[in-house]
Amino acid sequence: MAEAEPKLPLAPPTTFADLPEDFQYSILRRNPCKVDRVRIRRPRPRPDPAIQVLCGCRVHHYLDLIPGWARCFGSYDGCWVFLHLHYGPVRLHWLHNVRTGECDYLPSAVVHHYNGYYPVVHSVTILAAALSSSPADDESSSYDAVFIAASWLVPGTAAVDLPRRCVAFWRRGCLWAYRFEAPDVEDVAYRDRDCAFYLLLTSDDHILVCTPVQPPEGGFSIQIEERRFSPGGRTYDHIIRDRYLVMSREEVLLVVRFVPALHQPTSKFRVFQATIRQVPDADANADVFDDLLALYQQFPWEWSELDTLDGRMLFLGHGCSRSYETGDYPGCEDGIYFFDDGKFYEEEMIFGGPSNWSYPCRDNGRWSQGLVDLCFPAPGPSNQSPPAWVLP
Repeated sequence: MAEAEPKLPLAPPTTFADLPEDFQYSILRRNPCKVDRVRIRRPRPRPDPAIQVLCGCRVHHYLDLIPGWARCFGSYDGCWVFLHLHYGPVRLHWLHNVRTGECDYLPSAVVHHYNGYYPVVHSVTILAAALSSSPADDESSSYDAVFIAASWLVPGTAAVDLPRRCVAFWRRGCLWAYRFEAPDVEDVAYRDRDCAFYLLLTSDDHILVCTPVQPPEGGFSIQIEERRFSPGGRTYDHIIRDRYLVMSREEVLLVVRFVPALHQPTSKFRVFQATIRQVPDADANADVFDDLLALYQQFPWEWSELDTLDGRMLFLGHGCSRSYETGDYPGCEDGIYFFDDGKFYEEEMIFGGPSNWSYPCRDNGRWSQGLVDLCFPAPGPSNQSPPAWVLP
């Protein structure tokens, strides 16, 4: 009787995919980071390490997001990131889902006005964007977007006077975005409660509420309401670096970010809530009442400072700030999470070539109880893009 050949020992697994399937799922269930779980499950070639993605737990250097020289300029819930590619004559904007790999087109040109039947169109670079709903919805459905963009035409050099900075509205499926009047806009956010976009004006912290409407004859238009805020009650002892609009608990928040001096890291934040001012007391002295009533009519809104975040985590980013309830995320603490977008609006970064691109990517962290904690590991500088949030 022939002896059975001895069985050779199995080679030990060398990659995650070589592990038994039940082992893989057991490991994935214990990984708290959704981004890591997706990346482990769908391994890809290692991309350019210049991109850093912050997801609230750590910095991700190696997400397969983009081709070379693309820049992140925002994000949306469901792991969507907004990307801009400028390489030689090529200028593209698109949405990319880091979880599923889906993509959707964004325009790279804005209609300034119509010359008779012909649109006057100019190329732009999108600096920040807010969406009305998820790009992952059915392709037949529509969503709207408002962009803060910078024109590639230098003012005074074109046949028409085009501002360097503009705001534009876009609806999914349109070839171009459409410019509308909104001077000195610093941030944009979408509010589900009003089905409207909120634009923060650099001058005096006023807000434009922009509501897309669809006339019976077709097409679309924008209804604009200006909300003017009282200039009093906000004095600052540090230099303002950035201001953000955040929609939180059906309220509108203004978050102001400070530095002690130019080119210094973030020192503190202050948070204000939009409130309607009280009507002046009619029993007051007639002269005083008239003055108060005139001030109220001119500035019916005010920014009221909040002493506490009251169980919230705020994640800041132009066009993509978010508020989360701390109680929904065990182990997390109240705080304001921020990343280094300090060169977000500098023209040499927007219009220059690769030799001009330099993002420090070091001022990332959390502000809580009056202290700044650089809780994310320093990812190092990038010549490609500032950091970006991956929103769950």
